[in-house]
Amino acid sequence: GRGFLHFIQIPNLTTMITINIFKKTIRFDVTSISARVKVMKNDKILILTKHKKDFTLLKNNLSFNYNILDIKNLDEFNNIDLIITDQYSYHDKKNLINKLIKDQKPLLLPLIMISRNPQKGLIREGFNGYLNEYVKMPISKSVILKKIKKLLELRFYSKQVEKKYDLIVENSPVGIIVTDNNGIKYCNSYAVKLLGHNFEKIIINNLELKKVIFDLNNEVENYEVKFKKTGAEKYLLINSKIMPYQDHKTLIYIIKDITKQKKREKEIEYMLYHDDLTNLYNRKYLNDSILENPDTLKDISVGFIVLDINNLKLINETLSNQLGDKIIQKISRIIERLADKKDLIFRAGGDEFLVILPERNLLETEKLMDKIKLASEEKYADQVQLSLGAGAAVKKASNKNIFAVIKKATENMYLNKLTENYSFKSHIIKSVLKTLQVKSFETEDHASRMDQLAIELGKKAGLNRYQLDELSMLAKLHDIGKVAIPESILKKPAKLNQKEYDIIKTHPEIGYQIVESIPHLNEVALGVLSHHERWDGNGYPQGLKGEKTPLIARIITIIDSFDVMTNERSYKKAYSIEYAVEELKRCSGSQFDPQLVEIFINKVLFEEISSVNSI
Repeated sequence: GRGFLHFIQIPNLTTMITINIFKKTIRFDVTSISARVKVMKNDKILILTKHKKDFTLLKNNLSFNYNILDIKNLDEFNNIDLIITDQYSYHDKKNLINKLIKDQKPLLLPLIMISRNPQKGLIREGFNGYLNEYVKMPISKSVILKKIKKLLELRFYSKQVEKKYDLIVENSPVGIIVTDNNGIKYCNSYAVKLLGHNFEKIIINNLELKKVIFDLNNEVENYEVKFKKTGAEKYLLINSKIMPYQDHKTLIYIIKDITKQKKREKEIEYMLYHDDLTNLYNRKYLNDSILENPDTLKDISVGFIVLDINNLKLINETLSNQLGDKIIQKISRIIERLADKKDLIFRAGGDEFLVILPERNLLETEKLMDKIKLASEEKYADQVQLSLGAGAAVKKASNKNIFAVIKKATENMYLNKLTENYSFKSHIIKSVLKTLQVKSFETEDHASRMDQLAIELGKKAGLNRYQLDELSMLAKLHDIGKVAIPESILKKPAKLNQKEYDIIKTHPEIGYQIVESIPHLNEVALGVLSHHERWDGNGYPQGLKGEKTPLIARIITIIDSFDVMTNERSYKKAYSIEYAVEELKRCSGSQFDPQLVEIFINKVLFEEISSVNSI
């Protein structure tokens, strides 16, 4: 308990006690307590003097009221209540006297110096501020008793104060620990309650606690530590203060149990960062943890999957919001079941989910995406089949721009919805294509054949799944600009004149404007614009040469020409496959990409013909 009370100063003949406890100073007026304090007979006074007469005089005057000790009573020195010494004996026993005074701190151990020398200035020299009173010998019994009584009253009151504050410290609603170079010197009852009776073992076994409690060189302020007690997780808030005590360094730690506060903070944080319908991370957590701190994913490969529930808005409007909520919950459970524990799953919007896959490549990311799509399509909610639009993209470890990767995954998702006819825009496109079929010789069979052959060539040419989706869309939309061309020109059986041909040549730019207005179809729009370019640069409308023409457009150019040649139109008969192959070879390197022509003939047509012949 004494480590908590520190008497800053008790000057000679003072009537004030100054006490410092945890930086709070309290002063007590003791001028009125003499009548209330009864000096006990067993108070011990140590007398050290080389003058036998002085010793005898003092002993005779004091022995009736006090227990008198001299240098011979070494065993009882730790329990003395007052010291009387002359200057010679003080300097002779200086270390012993100073130690006795220091060891009793913060209690007052009064020191009286006796002298036959009247020079007061010399009296105080060498007493290190410990001197409380001096008297000139010889002295009368009444005077010396009065002085001693006054000093012992101060000592008595300091004991009462210490007991009072020891009680306060012991029963404090916060944990209090005192340490020095030899380890833990004191631990109040609340600290024992917090840490357990084997608190030293708990502190040693917890790296955070050990680092704080046994570091005598650094104070800590509002330092949070987590540890486990009997399996339960607890949180402590620690503050410490370095205090000199008995010529060595001591640290006082104030420890507060903040477990309930942390639990409440976690509950609030959970509500703040989780979607209340699915319990998945919400958009705010996505913004705060990832989008506003992209460096958290900067040095690793990360997969991103964007998922969108097909037709959810229509379900909410025509059936019920309750059914829509049920569908959202079912989809979220499917994603949680199939994703790894380390994956981050967000409900990013009303019908949209985002899955972040740390340290995953594109193949692994797409594999999970396909599993989720397939699992969703096997589920129903009140007879409504679930389905998802899905897109994926991967940020390589060297790529810092996660925004571009998420955007690409989103574009792939919308392309997937368009390809699978799950969006409102896909219905508009289908309506436009129907109009085109009525106005021209373009048929649904032509689009279907184009799509099938284009995908085969695309696969052989090494296109990824999203390029294949774009190629499939281009196969359907490449001539969509013809919807603005007069029907008389489109269905004219004879050869077109130059003016009519110039009008026909505008359809790539018209088609580009139509498709470009649809979000997330930029690559397809560029394909529409350039599907009449030539390898040698003599095509239209931009005159692009070689690989400057987008790859999907170079594929469609070959497939479109092959299909037109091998199928009958009202203005021409169908040519044989052999004739079409020869024409492709003849125009390879001028009209067509020579490498794609070779792949188409040798790997697509050859395999298709071989398959037919084997039947």
